[in-house]
Amino acid sequence: MKRTYSFVVKIISVFILAFSNTTFTQEAQNPLYIDLSQTMGFIMGQRFSLNRIKTEYPALSARAQIAEHLFKASFGLAEGNIDGVLRNLLKDEYSEYIATMETGLRSTLNSQKTNQDMAMQFLDES
Repeated sequence: MKRTYSFVVKIISVFILAFSNTTFTQEAQNPLYIDLSQTMGFIMGQRFSLNRIKTEYPALSARAQIAEHLFKASFGLAEGNIDGVLRNLLKDEYSEYIATMETGLRSTLNSQKTNQDMAMQFLDES
């Protein structure tokens, strides 16, 4: 499931970048930008999924919070570095870029069906 989820998040990130009408799409040709955007999409997707589990399945909230702390310990520094590079690349368009990523991820991930068993499997793989 984790591999499938990662793949979906990467596709979503590329889709958002390719079809957005904002000026930050000019950077979309930059391989560094593509890699960083995919990674940022994955990080944002993980965070969104953990928050969703905490909200929709209160019985799993403690496990989701532990997974969130472990994820942050593993990827927090990378996220900060990626954020800094994207801010530098995108300059004034950074806020719009993040808002577009959040909207796209939220829309796509909210439309995915989930249940408590799937949430537990996600937490087991996190």
